[in-house]
Amino acid sequence: MNARRWRPLAFASLLAALLALACGELPPPHPAPTATEPPAIALVPAFPGLPALEKPVALVEVPEHDLFLIALLEGRVLAIPRDGPWENPRTVHDQRGRTSTVYSEEGLLAVALDPDFARNGYVYAYYSANPGPG
Repeated sequence: MNARRWRPLAFASLLAALLALACGELPPPHPAPTATEPPAIALVPAFPGLPALEKPVALVEVPEHDLFLIALLEGRVLAIPRDGPWENPRTVHDQRGRTSTVYSEEGLLAVALDPDFARNGYVYAYYSANPGPG
């Protein structure tokens, strides 16, 4: 079919479809959303009794030790038992003297366990180093 004959047929088909749509029954419109109460949401502390911590940046589970490590921006790493009680986190690493927190995006930013942590005990820290005197 050449292009000259096709255009009138396409136009006629489109016109027929529009007429059928205009004269026929249209599907009912979607019902308007009704105002309903939002579902109730309850916030539950993950670690009840854990004292407020200033600027925590990471929570890492220590496999085979039933512990979580919590890294704080200031340069400390705390340990809490996996199953509680959580009232007294203990400091397991403190590098505040080596960590710069002068600018807003500095500090101890992350900790990660070595893939072979169970054997070698290595923990890696990503932090902003304090330039020190000089």
